[in-house]
Amino acid sequence: CTVTATKAADADYASATSAPVDITVGKAALVVTPDAQSRVFGQAAPAYTFAVTGFRNSETAGTAAGYVAPVCTSAYTPATPVADSPLTITCSGGSATNYTFDTTATALLTISNAAQAALVLTGTSSPAVYFDTQALGTTGGSGTGAVTYSAGASTACSVSGSTLTITAASGTCSVTATKAADADYAEATSAPVDITVGPATLVVTPDGQSRTFGQAAP
Repeated sequence: CTVTATKAADADYASATSAPVDITVGKAALVVTPDAQSRVFGQAAPAYTFAVTGFRNSETAGTAAGYVAPVCTSAYTPATPVADSPLTITCSGGSATNYTFDTTATALLTISNAAQAALVLTGTSSPAVYFDTQALGTTGGSGTGAVTYSAGASTACSVSGSTLTITAASGTCSVTATKAADADYAEATSAPVDITVGPATLVVTPDGQSRTFGQAAP
């Protein structure tokens, strides 16, 4: 672009024109800024969003000539472990007739522990009687966390390892199972199972007897 200035003549002076000045013209820069993202372990990858700033002449992405949007992404997949969090989101590409694209800005994608599949306590039987034992187990859950069992505040039973022992002759015993968190899954606790407790039955068996006629009762 070449620019000159001209001063008009007046009563005493002729017009004058400056030397030309050359201006090199280039594209304006658009700055691309990705948005931060968060995922739960195992969740599908997000739709990566971003902001583009720096448009001139009241233009927008919808009106700028030849505008093609950039693309933002990260290394995240549903199999990416929580231990790899956070991941860097980067952007690339983008084009327009009158603009360049600055894609140096980055953002972070964080991954949090997922909820486990429903954990179900198994192996219980109700009603149960004094000093019965029951072998506890579970189905469901997710990940590698260890399973523990608890009778909570119940006074009618106790738990040792995975064995439930009835310790009273009346009342209710409430038992739960908990699967610990691991690197990718949060802790999970089963719904409580209530066991009605009753007394054990003693069986009375009389011994056979013999008497000689006239002998006293045994």
